[in-house]
Amino acid sequence: MIKEIPKKILERYDNNKLYVRLRWRLCPFELIESLVPKKGTIIDIGCGYGILANLMYLKNKDRKIIGIDSSEKRINIAKRSNNQIRFLLSKAESFEINNFDAAIMSDFLHHINYGAQDKLLKEVYKRLNKNGTLIIQEICHKPFWKYLTVWIIDRILNPGKGIYYRKEEEIINLLSKIGFRVKKVRADKDLPLSDIIYLCKKI
Repeated sequence: MIKEIPKKILERYDNNKLYVRLRWRLCPFELIESLVPKKGTIIDIGCGYGILANLMYLKNKDRKIIGIDSSEKRINIAKRSNNQIRFLLSKAESFEINNFDAAIMSDFLHHINYGAQDKLLKEVYKRLNKNGTLIIQEICHKPFWKYLTVWIIDRILNPGKGIYYRKEEEIINLLSKIGFRVKKVRADKDLPLSDIIYLCKKI
C-alpha cells in the first residue's frame, strides 16, 4: 500500500497541498528514493515542485540534491519548499552540471521530443561519475488499461503538447547503446498507472 505523504514534506507546500497529495498517490516516490545512492551529488531532472527532492533530503542529509525544471512557476514553488536544496531553472537538455553520482528522471522523459531525449541521455552518461546511477521512471505499455489511464491523464493535463512515449525494448536498447547497464523494476503496484523504472549503471 502507498503510505501517506510524510507531514514533514506536506507542510512545506502551504498553498499546493491538494496537488502534492495527488502527485504522491500517482508516483512511486518512495520506491525511487530507495534506489538512490545514500550519499553524493544527486540531480533531479524535471523536478517539478520538488516533492521527490524533499523526500531524498528528508531520508538522508548526506545527499547533495539539485533539482532542475524548465517551469519558472514550479521552480519557485520548489525553492520555497526547502532552501537546503539547490533548485535551478533550466531546460533539461541544456543543464550545466558535471560530475554527479546519480540522476533521476521521474515521469519526465516523455514530455520532451525524441531528439531531446537522445541528447539528454547521452549528456547524462557523459557527465555522470564512474559507477554512477541513472533512474528513469517512465510509462510502460502493459497492462494496457493502466497505459490507457496514463495516456488520458497526460492528454488532459497537457493539452496541445506533444507526448513522446517509447516502448520498453526501445528505451533499453537506446540506454544500452549509450553505455548503461539496465535493469527493469516494476513500479505500478498499488498504482493506477503503468509505471516502470529503468535502473541504469554507468559501466
